[in-house]
Amino acid sequence: GASPPPANGRSAAVDQAQDLPSLKAEYARLLTKYKEAHPDVQAVKRKIDLLKASGEKGIAAAASMNLDAARVRTKMAAAQSRIASLAEQKRQLITKMEGYEADILEAPQVERGLITLMRDHDNARKKYEEIRNKEMGAKITESLEQENKAERFVLLEPPLMPEKPIKPNRKKIVALGLVLAPAVGGGLVMLLEMLNQRVRGVGALESVLGKRVLVAVPYIATQADKAKRRKWLMLMIVAGLVLVAMLLVVVHVFYMPLDVLLFKAMARFE
Repeated sequence: GASPPPANGRSAAVDQAQDLPSLKAEYARLLTKYKEAHPDVQAVKRKIDLLKASGEKGIAAAASMNLDAARVRTKMAAAQSRIASLAEQKRQLITKMEGYEADILEAPQVERGLITLMRDHDNARKKYEEIRNKEMGAKITESLEQENKAERFVLLEPPLMPEKPIKPNRKKIVALGLVLAPAVGGGLVMLLEMLNQRVRGVGALESVLGKRVLVAVPYIATQADKAKRRKWLMLMIVAGLVLVAMLLVVVHVFYMPLDVLLFKAMARFE
């Protein structure tokens, strides 16, 4: 770019302005002696022209410097105004951030306050419903009393709570079950035995044939028979356990809870 003008441009222009009148006086004096074509006259004239040209350039440079300075001052003022505006915006943003932070910190308190208000609202609504129902009941009672339709009931004797349940009679049910279960089981076994036409043992064979058996070959149990016997034994054990469990359930439901029964039995033995 172009180099800036020298700092002493204004003082040089002032000095040239001060030398210009003396040169003009010298030029006028030489004209009285010589013509314009004389070398001395031409030299002084060239100096005058140079001084005029340099003076105009100095003035223009000073004016340009003043204009640049004014522009710089204008830019500085605009920059300072911009800085002040940005500082104000920064202050506003900081204020907003502080407000947001305060709102964030107060959010749990607001939530608790909202929950409290909702609970109070529900309680107030329930109380309002209760009071309104009482008011409606009072109005109905008042209207009945005014129409002489209300009747007063007086409790002569309070009801007594029974000490024992009337039904079902658990003792009778358990006793009946204990009696009927063996009887039904025995009858079922006898019925199945009567319907079974198989011959079992030497005595049964002699009674069927009417003759005496000379030789009886014993039954030889195989591994399959032993496994089948073990299976039947396990089934009988499981059936017995199930029967005992069912009996305990019946006693607990229809007669007396097992814990109470156990407590009474322990108290009796003590």
